[in-house]
Amino acid sequence: MIQRLEVVGLNYQFDYGLKFNPDLNIFTGSNGCGKTTLLKLMWYLISGNLHRIITEIPFEFVLIETDQFSFSMASSNDHKNRGDTLHLVWKFGTGEEKSAQIRRSRFLRNQTVLSLNARIASVSQNSLFFPTFRRIEGGYSHFSRFVERLLDAVNDMIQCWGNSCVEAPIDGLSVRFLSVGALSASDSQKHDSWRFNLRESNTDPLLRLNVETIGDEDLLLEKTTKISRKLESSGGRRETKFRREFEKSA
Repeated sequence: MIQRLEVVGLNYQFDYGLKFNPDLNIFTGSNGCGKTTLLKLMWYLISGNLHRIITEIPFEFVLIETDQFSFSMASSNDHKNRGDTLHLVWKFGTGEEKSAQIRRSRFLRNQTVLSLNARIASVSQNSLFFPTFRRIEGGYSHFSRFVERLLDAVNDMIQCWGNSCVEAPIDGLSVRFLSVGALSASDSQKHDSWRFNLRESNTDPLLRLNVETIGDEDLLLEKTTKISRKLESSGGRRETKFRREFEKSA
């Protein structure tokens, strides 16, 4: 059971300190205050998906305490570079408290993170997260339907690219492309060529595109450009805006 959650700089805007009841907990608040992002953050923390926090949720500090484990992660306040180093502290049951410093560019494949994900998933056992559905007046609901059409257009385009493995994200479209050396999806952690996530923003009527490569800036630019052009040719330029932030993985 989750007992406590503390977040600083959620979406670079909000700070929350929450204590939980053992039976029912209800979040209320205006649109854009971070409710959905907060729920997603909690689920990533207790389901062993720490790597998804790094790629999807802006934050400066997060701490979670459950009846099985405690875990905290701190990033620098450098919003432009989203913090280069992450400081992790964790403890399972009555065991020894441990810590690690991990560079953001190496987080996705760091062995400590992979082990933590497996341990957290094991002690938490089963967990289930249903994305919240919002009723918003005016054009925002229309934008959500428009986003679905854009996702379908990109999904159709990548079918001919080959060697892809579609992940099961909480929302949006997440695809990783395996290099020639990868024999199967289970072997892909060592052989990922590049990956992307395309999803609707939780707080604004925006479509967010995240593209990752292993230190290959040319590939990063090529794939980002191709996906962006597909979005634009499908009408994206008329209804939303594009903000490109490049971050190479070493």
